[in-house]
Amino acid sequence: MPISPVDEQYLKILAKNHYLFIPMTVDTVKKEPLPTNFRIGFIGGMDWLPNLKGIKWFLDEVWKPFVQENKEAGVLFSWQEIL
Repeated sequence: MPISPVDEQYLKILAKNHYLFIPMTVDTVKKEPLPTNFRIGFIGGMDWLPNLKGIKWFLDEVWKPFVQENKEAGVLFSWQEIL
């Protein structure tokens, strides 16, 4: 199941159009406060350029401003190195 237009194009070749595209969605209206010790994690392949770009964007655009107001928050990344 692709979650991005890029994935969809790749899957079209592999699955010969036998797939379902479900776009990612986020509820931007309902916001609840996070606990002060909020933790977030990412587990994924860092050998895939979209993951690297996504992590960089997240850290620069989301995490840095967020952690300024939430000093106890934490982030954890886990990936396997490609040798």
